[in-house]
Amino acid sequence: MLNFLKDFESKLEIKITCSQETEPMGTAGPLALARDKLIDGSGEPFFVLNSDVISEYPFAELINFHKAHGGEATIMVTKVCSQFSIHKFTCTPDAVTTH
Repeated sequence: MLNFLKDFESKLEIKITCSQETEPMGTAGPLALARDKLIDGSGEPFFVLNSDVISEYPFAELINFHKAHGGEATIMVTKVCSQFSIHKFTCTPDAVTTH
């Protein structure tokens, strides 16, 4: 998988960093492991993706939205119709609340 991602780094001229937990740490565990790579002082936005989700993402639109709104973070969610869905989001024009 890492070789596959390296090919995309070259092709898309982007930096891809993988963070892999050695024991289950919860949803954001690998993000915490990559903290030093994410806080580089550049102030540049970055994307965080779970590797168990395969989809097409509107990255250009997401980054433009994020920059236009000046928020600390932008989260993309999608509707999932599943009895196993564990995350609930309530969306209003000004905020997204999880519960």
